[in-house]
Amino acid sequence: MPRLNDPATPFSQWPMTPAAPSSPPSPLVSTPPEAPAPQPEPSPPPASEEPAQNATQNYSSHESNPQAISFTQRSEPTNNAQRTSAISEPAPYADAGVTDDGVAYAGAAAIKGRDANTGIEMEIYSASVQVGAQNEAQVGMARLGISSDSGANNATMDIFTAQAHAGVYNKDGTTGINAGATAVAVGVEGTASTGASGVTGGVSIGVGAEYSAGVRDADGDGYGEIGLRGTLELGVGITIGIQIEDPRGWGVWDYFD
Repeated sequence: MPRLNDPATPFSQWPMTPAAPSSPPSPLVSTPPEAPAPQPEPSPPPASEEPAQNATQNYSSHESNPQAISFTQRSEPTNNAQRTSAISEPAPYADAGVTDDGVAYAGAAAIKGRDANTGIEMEIYSASVQVGAQNEAQVGMARLGISSDSGANNATMDIFTAQAHAGVYNKDGTTGINAGATAVAVGVEGTASTGASGVTGGVSIGVGAEYSAGVRDADGDGYGEIGLRGTLELGVGITIGIQIEDPRGWGVWDYFD
């Protein structure tokens, strides 16, 4: 017979042994965020066949300046003074002919030419005339000078000379416009140049006036030069000239097609 104090169900003996877990707990591990998928790079625009160009520019290519206007410098003399420089040794002179652009010329001199060794030029008792794109008539007792082989730097002295001219081939080698007439008892003139830009100055005793304006590319680098020249003689005369190369970036040649 059960006793009042006996428990209805048996209890485990102390201490109780904890039941072993069926599997160890998983440690807490932080999962790094996933890196964003790389976005594809935008494809570049298709290359155009011609480089973009200012609408006001009309340039032809040049090896040192792809956006420079093309100038064709004339290698053939265009006036009497240039014919003097082209003769390699001073000597008696008589010549006539027609240039490749149709200018007819004729001239004679007791002595005319340039000594290639010293650079000294002389033209003694000369007369010449030409007609065409450049018209010119001149007579002179003496014209003496000295010049560099390129002709960029030079100095001359005129003694009793007279000339008249009008046309497109200017004394400074530019092509544009010129006109004038002078009579000089004595005068000196010189040009100092880098081969492109330069200045001209002179003084004289005589009467007359002349002017010229034009463009050229004397050093052949694709950047042209503007040349301006003027002479005014009223007893005592003065000549002033300038040749300035287009400063790169000013776009002077935007206005010359």
